[in-house]
Amino acid sequence: MRKILVMLALVFACLWGTAFAADFSQLVILHTNDTHGYDQRADGVNGMATVAALKEDYEAKGYKVLLVDAGDAIQDNNLVNFSKGKTAIDFMNAVGYDAMTLGNHEFDYGSDVTLARIKQAKFPIVSANIIVDATGKPFTGKTHAIIRKGDLKIGVFGLTTPSTITTSNPKSTRGLTFLSKEEMYKAAQKEVDVLKAAHCDLIVAIGHLGSEPDAVGDRSNDVLANVKGIDVFIDGHDHTVKNLYIDGSLLTETGSHLANIGVVRYEDGKWQEDLHAYGQFNKEDAKVKAIVDKAQAAIDKR
Repeated sequence: MRKILVMLALVFACLWGTAFAADFSQLVILHTNDTHGYDQRADGVNGMATVAALKEDYEAKGYKVLLVDAGDAIQDNNLVNFSKGKTAIDFMNAVGYDAMTLGNHEFDYGSDVTLARIKQAKFPIVSANIIVDATGKPFTGKTHAIIRKGDLKIGVFGLTTPSTITTSNPKSTRGLTFLSKEEMYKAAQKEVDVLKAAHCDLIVAIGHLGSEPDAVGDRSNDVLANVKGIDVFIDGHDHTVKNLYIDGSLLTETGSHLANIGVVRYEDGKWQEDLHAYGQFNKEDAKVKAIVDKAQAAIDKR
């Protein structure tokens, strides 16, 4: 009799878990990285108006869309340079991004400008490993965000390459510490634990770390090897196309300059990437296109 009761309890537990398992079938994660101001559609460049149109296309089909960026959005192309990145954030606000992390080039105009861009954004810009020395608090204010998409609670946290202190002007990062290696893993694990304690159904890391051999210890690969509980890691920094699994977690990156738009869905029991290369989806959102074109026209008149 006791064995029967134990078996019934196990069956009930399994059924209970199944009944309340998160349903990811209608969730799409769109992601970008290292856009570097290549925000106007051109040959080989999808552009922000196409990102917006793809988001709307999925939503029209009944999907919930999480849209995130892994950094280096505000510097390089003159379309964003002359405004010190303000136009880039204007475009992302218009598209409707849900979250972003800081890349090293977000510091190119100085940390005061970085803070201005964070304030300007209508979405959270998060990073868990940049600490203000004077206060011990995170530079971005928020280290993570909990984003609701339908019935799903999605926990998103960010990480920024520790190499920022050497790749940016020293004045731009003065007074800041970029947690590295074991300290970065500890910070990332803390974020995962906090988000799991908040009963998030999905944990997404958006990291501007890359996978270059000369950055061993500070790469996205290293984080996934040392931090447990990340479902999807959306990477940036090294301008590489990635689509692989590390300890069961999906690690993905689009390359750079909006040549691809990342599209992640849950299929066959795992998260899978379907990169949308330039030309695969050709629509543009009219409102976003008008904003981008107006900004470009102003640059052309200079």
